[in-house]
This record gives sequence, structure tokens and C-alpha cells, in this order.
Amino acid sequence: MDKILQRGITIKGGRDGELKEDNNAFSFDLKTPKEMGGDGQNAPNPEALFGAAYASCFAPL
Repeated sequence: MDKILQRGITIKGGRDGELKEDNNAFSFDLKTPKEMGGDGQNAPNPEALFGAAYASCFAPL
């Protein structure tokens, strides 16, 4: 199968770290949700990013 699109993501620091797209298209500080023992800072968490990615790929057009 031929590649259609390839992207890379680098994450440093785990759930309370930073995420960076390899082409510098976007970057985020990540924070653990308060419900999971985090400090409640207003920042994306892995669950929210997964949900957004899943929804954008499989939502009806």
C-alpha cells in the first residue's frame, strides 16, 4: 500500500508534558485532568486530543 500521508508527533514529559507536531504546525502543553489527579490547569489532555482526532476522522461529512 502506498503512503498517502505521514505525520510525526513528539511528546516529552508524558501526561504533564508537551506535544509537538514535527512540522511545527501545532504544539500543546499537556496536563492531567483534575478528575485523574491533575492540578486542574486549563490545558489539553491526552483523552481530549484522542477524542478530537477520532471525531475528525470518523464524523459524517
